[in-house]
Amino acid sequence: MRWDGSHWYWEQPESDLAGHMHVVLDAQSQLLLHWQAQEQLPEVLPEALQARSNAMPHAKPRSRTHLWLWAERRACPADWLALRRAVYSRAAPMAQAYA
Repeated sequence: MRWDGSHWYWEQPESDLAGHMHVVLDAQSQLLLHWQAQEQLPEVLPEALQARSNAMPHAKPRSRTHLWLWAERRACPADWLALRRAVYSRAAPMAQAYA
């Protein structure tokens, strides 16, 4: 997953899928996250993505439009606070041109 300031992207070998992330449960050192795609996911997942999903059962897609993620601080303590800030941040507002 990647955050660009306005969308979360599910990174895939052939292209990234944009979506929105929501915190479902916050236990301070664990987060249950729900990612909702802006578009439908492919009917057949690419082989590389299927292998990654099989290796990480906590990140398997349950449908073609959303993904449940379980994140734990102990998995990457150095990035934990940055992840927390990102999932709670709001999308950057669009710049407005003033006449």
